[in-house]
Amino acid sequence: MKLSSAETLQLVKGLTEAFPNRVKLDMILAAPPIEKSLARVVTGGTLDADYFQLVQAANDEGWIGRLLDGLRAADGVNPALLALIDGFAGTRAPSTVPAHLELLLEGAPFVNQRPLRHALLSMTQAHGPKVLHVTGTPASGRTYSQYLIAHVACSVGARINVPLSFEATTTARDVILDLADQMKLGTPPTLADGPQDPAAVTRMVRWFAIAASELKETWWLIFDGFDSQKIDDSVRMLMHGLGQTIGNGQPRQVRLFLLAWDSPISGPPPGRVFGQDVQPFDKLHVKEYLDDLVSQFAMPSGMTSTDEILALCYEGWDTVPDPMARATTLTMRIQKIAQAALAAKAGM
Repeated sequence: MKLSSAETLQLVKGLTEAFPNRVKLDMILAAPPIEKSLARVVTGGTLDADYFQLVQAANDEGWIGRLLDGLRAADGVNPALLALIDGFAGTRAPSTVPAHLELLLEGAPFVNQRPLRHALLSMTQAHGPKVLHVTGTPASGRTYSQYLIAHVACSVGARINVPLSFEATTTARDVILDLADQMKLGTPPTLADGPQDPAAVTRMVRWFAIAASELKETWWLIFDGFDSQKIDDSVRMLMHGLGQTIGNGQPRQVRLFLLAWDSPISGPPPGRVFGQDVQPFDKLHVKEYLDDLVSQFAMPSGMTSTDEILALCYEGWDTVPDPMARATTLTMRIQKIAQAALAAKAGM
């Protein structure tokens, strides 16, 4: 792939607006899949001149695709630049984007969700992954994760299906019937054999892939509740089949999210796993979050520093014996700080 002269100038303009600070762009360039140093590519002139040299070098040396893929996958890239990159890509699928992401979350809800937000950003792109499988401990914030996924789906205009919690009596056919009703797919075929039969479940997956292939709008399917040991085997088989089929791009308009906190529920297609581990949360990570929050919005009224806010968040926290209660307590405090930062920016 090579950019035309007009596209090169568009990308230079987009980089200049998105990265007025060279340091942030240099950090993205140093990470996979680009793995370049800005200082080794440019001569150190004006911002426009340096970014033009960067794009021109990527074009001439054959790594423009890696540059675009790396920018698309980077955390915090503005939507305007992402839209520009997707316009360049056209029908080209990025070589570094796997179809099936597997994300492990550790720590408290809300505090430790940055990797999930980053994964969801990639899921919104035209050539982004189709399946996201989230595992971890219940303290990772299953409810918040489900809310965050649904919120991002709404923001990109996707339709959402969040089924009721699975019961011991829920079968694969129950799930398919719910999807067929919500997505207006018609009536699934009657199956003579039992719902636990692998062949029957396979036919359900094939029927869904064909019936949903004509969808005109994007659907995000969010399944939770796999931490129960009473889940019917047919439901596990169904999620495995949907994970493989949707991960391979059928149906094209569907994204699948599996929230299985204690253990994996669906084996991803071979060679399509993307591991994204997370450091356990501690005061340092919360401090970094607060710094980002204040810089993006405003210092909450009555506060003078993020160190002061950090001390307030952790006041008496270590005396709470139950780990889930600690996670909830810290999360509620940080949510209040976030609300105060929004209010401060609005002048309230």
